[in-house]
Amino acid sequence: MNEKYTVESHHYQEFKRSAIASEIIELNFKSIENNLAYKEENSAYESLLYGLPNTERRNDGRLRDKWIKRYSHLDDGGWWCGTIDPLTGSESEWGCFKPDKPKIDFDSKKPIKYEHPPKVPTEVFFLRVTWEIGLKIATNCGLEANYKERMATLIGIATTLTFLKTEDTGFWQWVIKNPKIRLMITEGAKKTASLLSAGYCTIGLPGIWGGYRQPKDAEGIVTGLPYLIQKLVPFATPEREISFCFDHDQNPKTAQNVRRAIAKTGKLFAIKGCQVSVIAWVVSEKGVDDLIAAKGHEYFDTCYKERLTIEEYQLEEIVDLSPYIDLNINERYLPDGLVPPPNAKIIGLQSIQGTGKTEYLARLIKPLLDEGKRVIVIVHREQLAIALSNRFCIDYRTEIYQSATKGIFGYTLCIDSLHPFANPKFNPQNWSDADLVLDEAEQAFWHLLNGETCKKNRVAILKTLKELIQVVISGDGKIYLADADLSAIAVNYVKALVGFPVPTWIVKNNCIPNQGKRKCYQFTGNDPSQLVSQLVKKIEAGEKPFILTDGQKHRSKYGTRNLEYDLRKRFPHLRILRIDSESVADPKHPAFGCMGNLDEILKNYDIVIASPTIETGVSIDLKNHFTSVWQISHGVQTVDGVCQGIERVRDHVPRYIWLKSFSPNRVGNGSIDVKTLLASTHKLAELNIRLLQKAGFHEFDGVKYAEENEEFNGISPSLLAWAKRACVLNYQNRFFRKHVIKKLTAMGYEVISFNDDDDFDAQLIKQEITLSQQENYTDYCEKVSEIENPTDNEFSELKEKRSKTEGESIKLQKGRLCRRYLTENVKTDLIQKDDDGWYAKIRLHYFLTMGNLQLSERDRKYLQKMSEAGNGELFKPDVNSSLLSVKIATLKLINISQFLDGQQEFTSNSLQEWFEEISKPIPRSQIKSILGMSINPQKDTPIAVAQRLLGLMGLKMTCLGRFGIHQDSTKMVVERSRDMDSPQHNELTMTPIDLETNSTSRDSQSVDSSLQTSTTKNRQRVYRLLTEEPDGRNEIFERWLEKAMSTPCINNEIETGEMAA
Repeated sequence: MNEKYTVESHHYQEFKRSAIASEIIELNFKSIENNLAYKEENSAYESLLYGLPNTERRNDGRLRDKWIKRYSHLDDGGWWCGTIDPLTGSESEWGCFKPDKPKIDFDSKKPIKYEHPPKVPTEVFFLRVTWEIGLKIATNCGLEANYKERMATLIGIATTLTFLKTEDTGFWQWVIKNPKIRLMITEGAKKTASLLSAGYCTIGLPGIWGGYRQPKDAEGIVTGLPYLIQKLVPFATPEREISFCFDHDQNPKTAQNVRRAIAKTGKLFAIKGCQVSVIAWVVSEKGVDDLIAAKGHEYFDTCYKERLTIEEYQLEEIVDLSPYIDLNINERYLPDGLVPPPNAKIIGLQSIQGTGKTEYLARLIKPLLDEGKRVIVIVHREQLAIALSNRFCIDYRTEIYQSATKGIFGYTLCIDSLHPFANPKFNPQNWSDADLVLDEAEQAFWHLLNGETCKKNRVAILKTLKELIQVVISGDGKIYLADADLSAIAVNYVKALVGFPVPTWIVKNNCIPNQGKRKCYQFTGNDPSQLVSQLVKKIEAGEKPFILTDGQKHRSKYGTRNLEYDLRKRFPHLRILRIDSESVADPKHPAFGCMGNLDEILKNYDIVIASPTIETGVSIDLKNHFTSVWQISHGVQTVDGVCQGIERVRDHVPRYIWLKSFSPNRVGNGSIDVKTLLASTHKLAELNIRLLQKAGFHEFDGVKYAEENEEFNGISPSLLAWAKRACVLNYQNRFFRKHVIKKLTAMGYEVISFNDDDDFDAQLIKQEITLSQQENYTDYCEKVSEIENPTDNEFSELKEKRSKTEGESIKLQKGRLCRRYLTENVKTDLIQKDDDGWYAKIRLHYFLTMGNLQLSERDRKYLQKMSEAGNGELFKPDVNSSLLSVKIATLKLINISQFLDGQQEFTSNSLQEWFEEISKPIPRSQIKSILGMSINPQKDTPIAVAQRLLGLMGLKMTCLGRFGIHQDSTKMVVERSRDMDSPQHNELTMTPIDLETNSTSRDSQSVDSSLQTSTTKNRQRVYRLLTEEPDGRNEIFERWLEKAMSTPCINNEIETGEMAA
């Protein structure tokens, strides 16, 4: 480097404050002294303005005065950083100049801190590195040996120490050749230099949008697709990880721009096959250089290890509340002085569990009630509504007729009952002078949009909610949204339903009261047996545990009923209480009505076992009673739901958790991209309707969907909110355990892995739990089998009855099974199969085969009921989850019927052509969307995919053994349909047209049975469906078909579409 351009001390200190290594400074930065602006050949003017055309220079080559005047601030000096060509290592003219005295931008009135050459395309910062820095980067990427080999060929006679301080002129070419080298992208020269100094291979963009180009015409209209700038393309190779590390800016608008820039640039890298991630941090430092300087390399290393995938990063934007927050506080309990502004119409409150949200709402509501104003409180669980009615001193929905106040001050209700068909009927127009409170707002909205119990009246509830919100806002009322996890989804949903701008006031309480006070011990393993083993030991030692589990049915091995049964056997002298949806509604059970008085009731028990019935909205404030909290979660609940449940006990006692690594649940097609999920939802709903129209049901011509009208410009706020939350949940479900642990850590828990290699009792406990489950479940099945089938009137009354004894619940279940399978002969095996999900599987099989002619009528009745309940409108996710026509058409299209022929035999080789067809991108995507089954062409085998498809109907082929097949291809017998060689069978394309016409895919090759005796080295496993009647389903099919052909009966679930709960 030219000695004339040394780094001035004040510049050097600036670089060191950004944690830049001295050798990186010396190789890449230079100071330009005062008064050298245009007197020197390599001045700031010449470095910065090289791209100006000759017309902007005098005959002697000097810049014209207007440019010298415009850039006169360069006369005071500054520093310059250039870049090199990564392919050749040669120096580029382009770079960045930071003036010591920057000029003020005319529009923004802010100083322009960095200047880039005008009139030329921006480039990228590829900085020079020493061999020492290169070795550090190689070591971090696991390529230390590879890099040392390069050093050995070039080191010559120099000492290693001396050589390490010299420049690695081939560094960037080496990076291009090695996709294992993880690449970081940041903004600006200093941040790039800081990250290189920390041992991270980093490229610097001149700005957050500088990584790609977007073709536009002279008027700024987009004329083509965006593309990566040429200098980045060599690095965009499959398997390389690209991590973005832009500023952590608190300004909402800037943060939004950063997210958009990362999303656009990241997508272009992902298209090239790169893995894309994002590095984020929560401390106040804005830039990564400031972060490293303030917190050190180790802190940044932790941030890097916890980097987010691009999908997770984009989903965080969906829920990010920060752009809407008006007030940040840090209070252990929400204070009385926290009063919303008089003009605020939507008040949002995000405050972690245990900070007094409910009490704060009660304090806000009391003076309103004293003034005679009414309050309507909406939640997602009936038991929570009952509990809040006591806390807020207003009636619960069903108590209105018996109470002294008759609901004059308002009432609480579950959102399931927010419609004109409820009892009492709900009329939004009666609440124009009221305030609306949505406690646990996020869960209330999700229950509304996706809950099974809302399905029957969902559209009516959506319409009622929208009208209620508009009525309240248009009058003197306010809307309160309270949730520990309040997100932008809920706030934007309410604002969209209002339909016009209104003042909002969103408060975030940043207090984490559990910080440093609670330990959470995490058990791993495939099942919770080790956790239960430790639980038993704690009880034997005299502890009083509060146990949470996500199962409550008799079939659930670790559910509330079986844990209660097992623990009662072990500890008959202890007082044990089970709290679940059935016990709290059983007038003869000790847990009946306990939700409004938990502290008084629970203090009388040594062990409490609870389901998600007390997941949210209740607080157990007993002091020095429970000694620990235990959580078993198989992924049935959401991540937020699990963390909410763990928080119900407020005492600072240890937590013990077992979590399944993933959740089997998925919403819609399982996508984590909102646009993709919405597109799939629209297409499937359209196709379902079109198939019914094709079957002759033209009453659905011009079908209408909820909120898709001019009022909302055709975009349904409810559908959009559903899609956003669905994508968040789909992603969390993929990594369920990871997200629960991450959330618990953010809530202040110290999560500790529990390892006890000497716990030899765990396997014994597992066996004993299994035995208890078998005993308990067998007893239950016998009771269901032996009880009489209720009459139709009794059955209807039991379904509508809120409070049921255990005997009544068993009788209701017997009635459901009798009506579902059309038989009085309900034996234990049928009960067990039904509990295992057998009904949905054989129903699919029935409508594919024997009942296929009744399929359209079945779907018509489903759709008609939904349309009538919605006053002629439908909600697309319900259409897709309720109708079977598209699923059956898809099964036919992929030729699933070939496997139902008990005479055909199959090998992986004979199914290869079939497998390749359905593994093409379009069929594979649509199979996942419609049937919920993923196919991995690289890892799956044809037989494995065939077995999974058959598993959707509860069927499985049997392996007959390994048989040799002659290598002579003429020995393979190929069975094809008559038209197999016609053009339409050349490709399998799953388009809506194919599904409507039920076009048939290619038949697979069948293995001739005569080949089973051949002797050859090519031995393969041969499979065949031995019988379609492995479990008595054909008798049920015949009853279903006979009933379908006779007079429709209300008891026939297949005919009417009524689903058992």
